[in-house]
Amino acid sequence: MNDLCSLYVDDTAIFLSDILQLTAVLAHIRWVGMFTGLQLNVEKTIAFDPAAASKLEVAGVTVRAAPVKYLGAFLGFGDLSKLNFEIPLWKMRMVMSHWRKHHLTLDARILVIKTFLFLVFVHILNTVYISNNQLDLIQKLLNDFLWRGWNKVKQSVMVMSLSLGGMQMLHVKNVVHGLYMKWFQYLMVDSGLT
Repeated sequence: MNDLCSLYVDDTAIFLSDILQLTAVLAHIRWVGMFTGLQLNVEKTIAFDPAAASKLEVAGVTVRAAPVKYLGAFLGFGDLSKLNFEIPLWKMRMVMSHWRKHHLTLDARILVIKTFLFLVFVHILNTVYISNNQLDLIQKLLNDFLWRGWNKVKQSVMVMSLSLGGMQMLHVKNVVHGLYMKWFQYLMVDSGLT
């Protein structure tokens, strides 16, 4: 099989070049399950095929053309920015409004950003592409939360370690580039290029 499989805790995503391979892939998963004890719940399994004219079933799996949600991100074709960006952005703003009511120190606000605010986007950024403009908007909102208005210290200083005089604030684009490099590393290893 030259297809891609992503396993994360109890979620599985299998990317096939042809939906007709689904039967063989499910048989392979059952075979692996005989040795590991792990099983795929076929009744809860949904397949996405943009060519599917209507909902159908292959090997007991529902196949549909609509986007499928995986690890908080919607996978499919067309413009999914409303589902993958605007809804999480709204959620992040709701969490921000809750934390703005508290009188937090700068260190505490950075901790809230890393622990609660940016976390809304982590799985999405690891799964789908988010444009630079959208990343800039996320960074701006995080900075506005941090400073309660205009930035008082340069971003390049804020992201530095404490020992260098920084605050260890996260830089959204750097985090995303790190995620991309990790995927690049996986692809290099999988392709046998390392």
